[in-house]
Amino acid sequence: MAMANRLIAPLLEQMTLRDFFAAQALSGWLASYGADAGHPAKDDEYGILRDAEIRCAALAEASYRLADALLAARELDPDRLSV
Repeated sequence: MAMANRLIAPLLEQMTLRDFFAAQALSGWLASYGADAGHPAKDDEYGILRDAEIRCAALAEASYRLADALLAARELDPDRLSV
């Protein structure tokens, strides 16, 4: 465990809050695909990755857009937030 901490700690020091939010968004989206659903990293039932790069890039971009929205929401007055 100590070895893993030494390897991960420098990466975490470089990670911004924006990176963290984006990683959490991406993890959630990828985990939300059920076994019977098409996964964005697969193109078809044979796993051919023809358009996977395009879809993965779109997911990464969307993750950072969500992170930006989360960062912007942190600056709002809590009384203005509606759920």
